[in-house]
Amino acid sequence: MPQPPLTITLARYDEDVAVDLEVTFLAEDDPRPPEHLFGTDAAPAPATAAATARATSASADGASAALAVIRAAAAALGARVLGDGGAVHVLGGVPLRAVVGVGKRAEITLDTLRRAAAQAIGCATDLHRASLAISLPADVLSSVATDVAVQVVAEGALLAAHARTARSTLTPKPDAARPPTRCVLRLATPETGPPSAAASARAGPAPAARPDGPAPPSAPTGPAPPSAPTGPAPPAAATAENPSGPLPGARPDGERAPPRDAHQASLARAEAHAAAVLLARELADMPANRLSPVELAERAAQAVQPLGVAAEVLVSADLERLGAGLLLAVGAGSARPPALGVLRYRPPTAAHHVAVVGKGITFDAGGINVKPAKGMGDMIHDKAGAAAAAGIILGAAQLRLPIAVTALLACAENLPSGAAYRPGDVLLGMDGATVEVVDTDAEGRLVLADALTYAVRLSEPRPVDVIVDLATLTGSIVSALGNEAAGLFANHEGLAASMLAAAEAAGEPLWRMPILAGHRAQLKSERADRKQCGERGGDCAIAAAFLEMYVDRRPWLHLDIAGVAYNEGSPEWPPYHPKSGASGAGVRTVLQFLEALCAATPAAAAAAAGP
Repeated sequence: MPQPPLTITLARYDEDVAVDLEVTFLAEDDPRPPEHLFGTDAAPAPATAAATARATSASADGASAALAVIRAAAAALGARVLGDGGAVHVLGGVPLRAVVGVGKRAEITLDTLRRAAAQAIGCATDLHRASLAISLPADVLSSVATDVAVQVVAEGALLAAHARTARSTLTPKPDAARPPTRCVLRLATPETGPPSAAASARAGPAPAARPDGPAPPSAPTGPAPPSAPTGPAPPAAATAENPSGPLPGARPDGERAPPRDAHQASLARAEAHAAAVLLARELADMPANRLSPVELAERAAQAVQPLGVAAEVLVSADLERLGAGLLLAVGAGSARPPALGVLRYRPPTAAHHVAVVGKGITFDAGGINVKPAKGMGDMIHDKAGAAAAAGIILGAAQLRLPIAVTALLACAENLPSGAAYRPGDVLLGMDGATVEVVDTDAEGRLVLADALTYAVRLSEPRPVDVIVDLATLTGSIVSALGNEAAGLFANHEGLAASMLAAAEAAGEPLWRMPILAGHRAQLKSERADRKQCGERGGDCAIAAAFLEMYVDRRPWLHLDIAGVAYNEGSPEWPPYHPKSGASGAGVRTVLQFLEALCAATPAAAAAAAGP
């Protein structure tokens, strides 16, 4: 199991910590002058005393002078410049101080904080700093519960550190800079650190900082539970401060932060999400010459077994006994046979069973319908769906979710050869239906079809309640949404609404797409039970219509992640993803979805999951 290269700890805003870089988040419309972030003569900035003690070549007067220069620089630039969303300004000092802008307070989202944390890690990496502290002032946290902020900031930092770490699996090589190995999150609460501007106006001068006392826990936070089958829940009420409504995890003004145990739980949750993404990235980035289909399933099994996840790898003989003719046909052109990885997470009190199915094409040359040479090297990432499925079950086990999860990795290599399947072939799938092959480069839906049939047949610990599949399935979804969002296709309105809410909380844009009667009609065949694909446009919806035929009317969600599985030049590519290489797309969204399903009341969860 890959380990994050960064260790994160928590501290109060007024605690002294020994670090090489101090980073503070700042909103551009903070009504106070930005120099307040760096203390006053009467109230020195955090860690100033510790930094002075460490700086043997500088006197206390020298430290005060350096702080005065920093405050002057902050005053000269102003909050509008320092707090501009995405801006990073290094102001100097010992330890070095920097400010990351988060934009206007009313427009701060959970992903704003994730991205800001990633920028802080990037700043530390570029400056060759081994450690840093990230300070979260109360104004930045005014609309987000502290425990939620801890999770998203820690996620951004952990994912960004991994993104900047040199890895042998990554192609092309990443930069040689090394990210920091230690990060401290400083949390402003009503008892510590700079108060919000609103609180200052109400209460006058801030009281002296004191240690956290006991406080009642805040209300549970996180993504909303799955909606009822009648459709998505109405949007949250808008306010003057936030016209689009409160953020997920919003808290009433003045509510005290939850106790530190809750913060530690949020940090542990972030670490689990990050570990899941790291596994997905590592598997997806592995070059095809180093990872055969069988090895992909085996590596995934090896990663999750230490967490008590049972695993088996079904190879060609097993697939032949199961009648998996579609998966076998796709892999027939390669000397390296296909495989189906089956990973089972079985907590003792699971009330629901979710199957997560992933497309695992270790390399896709297109088969007989060979792809153009340009960009073919990126087809090592055609296994990103299976990599995500492995990451999701690892995350579910690490989070100890009370829900049974089965991950199915449909693994094959799609190459042209004398043994490869051909256009015009009629294949027999595991479900007993025949399929007319139209295009051998539309292989992903074939391997998924047999895996979906396997999912429908699962009976332990109970039949599957929900099926989720992830795949870099079509170029058509990239034509529709570019590299800015994944596409969501579903046969259940309540679960679709829940998945969209989970994606928003995870900061992974997801757009609902239709499956219309005309899409299904294009799959009619004169020679077989159905065609593999249609003859006209809209292939992403036609592919989804094909997959829908294999879920036996079970509640089902299909995520086409072809445009977001790796960076193809999006101007909005998050800084916590690698500049080159796999992003781990879909992992955190589906984990948020599973957590919401677990958090729902039994009646609501049963209604959302269907019969």
